[in-house]
Amino acid sequence: MSLANDAASAIAIQAASPVTAGFPSAATDTASLNTLVPSLKTDLNTWYTAWRGKEPIEPPEAGFLGVFGTSTNFSAALGAVTPMMRMVRNDYVYAGSLAMAYEQLYSVGLALKVTAPGLDALAMTGLESIIPVVRSLSETMCRVTIRDLHNQDGSIGMSIATDAVTDTQAAWSA
Repeated sequence: MSLANDAASAIAIQAASPVTAGFPSAATDTASLNTLVPSLKTDLNTWYTAWRGKEPIEPPEAGFLGVFGTSTNFSAALGAVTPMMRMVRNDYVYAGSLAMAYEQLYSVGLALKVTAPGLDALAMTGLESIIPVVRSLSETMCRVTIRDLHNQDGSIGMSIATDAVTDTQAAWSA
């Protein structure tokens, strides 16, 4: 839960910042996160307590895949995943960052349309190219996760991956 605490603290600082207040849409997004992150943490904590019959402990219980614990424990748990999951996770983060960079580049291209003609079109083409990769990686993340769980516990059926992909893609479309 320390990772959630760290994020909540950083977001609360951003929410109170005059810099954030000077940009209304950023202020709105930060305010949403400021409300959402503690709520998500509470929901996860409540679920865990009901599931295990006790509150989460730090460091995390080994069987809980490292979701709870200190930032260091969480990072170590992420590093301990299978090579395939680590690769997909890293690719997913990279592709998401690349999409964000092309969004910024497109915005710059629009602003400099006269002095940098064609930059906006180039950036939009790049963004349109990376979005399907991000979407595909979001599906692959579900499949790799279920495969790893199946490899740990054969009673977990691979068909769950199809449900995970269908449900998470529906969330992306909501």
